[in-house]
Amino acid sequence: MIASEDGREAGVRIHLRVGGPTLAALTVEDVSVRGEGARAVVAYTLVNRGNVALVPELALRAEGLFGEVPGRTARPLPVELLPGQRVSLTEPWPGAPVLDAVDLTLTVTAPGAAPATARASAWFVPWGIAARIGAGLLGLGGVGLAALLLVRKRRRGGPQADAEPVPAGERAPDHELTGASR
Repeated sequence: MIASEDGREAGVRIHLRVGGPTLAALTVEDVSVRGEGARAVVAYTLVNRGNVALVPELALRAEGLFGEVPGRTARPLPVELLPGQRVSLTEPWPGAPVLDAVDLTLTVTAPGAAPATARASAWFVPWGIAARIGAGLLGLGGVGLAALLLVRKRRRGGPQADAEPVPAGERAPDHELTGASR
């Protein structure tokens, strides 16, 4: 509730107790990874599907092709989710790998609620380095192909310099191949 007086406004929290069962329910949605290396962040959405306010904790676990990747241990989030509230957050991930394919598992817990998990996959490839290596390999392949063609051309070339010339009288006559028979 908002209270105002003399042009000033202030938020006032009202606590009501409504009869019926309480339900603490939390979900994690839309998990994605943005950025790379030390600038990587995990983006996600938390939704309070219950009828009580929740103060969630988040843990991030990552498994890569080369084994477990440093994630984030469980820590409280600086947010209180009111019933029905949806909030989009980002979590810095300074331990993100430089080169790996990673499966992330985000686990969010809150008192009284069942743990909520969501998964995402991400590829980490240093594209600048990969492009330079690819260009280098392509150039190396071109040089190798040019050298191979040059060697073949020299092997198939004209008469050898050390071969002796055949005198004109001993040469076989040149014949014209016309297809006519005698």
